Amino acid sequence: MNRFIHNYAKLIQGFTRLLKKEIPFIWDELSQRYFDALKHVLTNVPLLHPLDYQWDYFIYLAASDANIDLVLVQEDHSISKHVIYYMSRNLTKIEMKNAHVEKLAFEVVQDVQHFHHYILL
Repeated sequence: MNRFIHNYAKLIQGFTRLLKKEIPFIWDELSQRYFDALKHVLTNVPLLHPLDYQWDYFIYLAASDANIDLVLVQEDHSISKHVIYYMSRNLTKIEMKNAHVEKLAFEVVQDVQHFHHYILL
């Protein structure tokens, strides 16, 4: 999400500080303010746009140890990017054993199959 939400790292710093081992998880007023700011951005900014076949679109992939995320993005005439489609899935135990490059390659094959109607135009 950090690619599509302005100042995303700043918006979630109230949460990321609670994830450190040496800091006890206590929901305080600061955490609530960060939560409210993030909720405002997520509910008021349009997150998905319809696809316009006149402009280029891109597929961004990200793989971690446990899941793979995909975002289909389109650039418009002002070269600003709009999200068209989000997709995320958890990896199976067998898939988790693969190398990072193998996870991405496997996901590319699945995504081409899933988005063939966009790619084959």
